[in-house]
Amino acid sequence: SYSIDEVRADNYALLYLPGGKAPSELQENENVLNFVKAFAQSGKPIAAICHGPQVLISAGLVQGKQMACWPEISEELEEAGGKFVDEALVED
Repeated sequence: SYSIDEVRADNYALLYLPGGKAPSELQENENVLNFVKAFAQSGKPIAAICHGPQVLISAGLVQGKQMACWPEISEELEEAGGKFVDEALVED
C-alpha cells in the first residue's frame, strides 16, 4: 500500500471515495484534497458513496453537479452548490 504522498492521479483509472466515517477525516487532509483535485482535472471518473461526497465538497468539486449521498449530508452538498438527488445511483 502507498501513502497519499506517494500516489499520483496519472497512475489510476478511477477514484473511489468510500462512505462511512472516513470522509469526515479525509476532507481535513490537504494532501487528500490536492490528490482529488488533480484526479478531477485528469477527466477520469470519480465515484463516491454514502459520506464520500464530503471529500468532493471540501475539494470544491460539486458546484452544479447532481449527486446522491447520505441524506444527512444533503444540506452540506447543496450549500456547496451541488444538487442532491434521492436515488441509489446518480451519474453526472
